[in-house]
Amino acid sequence: RRSNVYLETSGMPMHSKILEAVNRVGADRVLYGSDAPFHHPKVEILKVKLSGLKQNEMEMVLGTNSERLFIDV
Repeated sequence: RRSNVYLETSGMPMHSKILEAVNRVGADRVLYGSDAPFHHPKVEILKVKLSGLKQNEMEMVLGTNSERLFIDV
């Protein structure tokens, strides 16, 4: 409902919830989060890769969305 609200993936124990988040708010509003130093970034990336996202959605979550939000302001 709020176009300026984004979700992020850090510390999500269930990889399936990442797909649920994308389905609920759209792939363009979900950002990868490592939750470092509490979780290892490789494990958090693997959760995104195993979540069932389409390739383009995975690319958005793992980088394109952050680039658009933080760099292309």
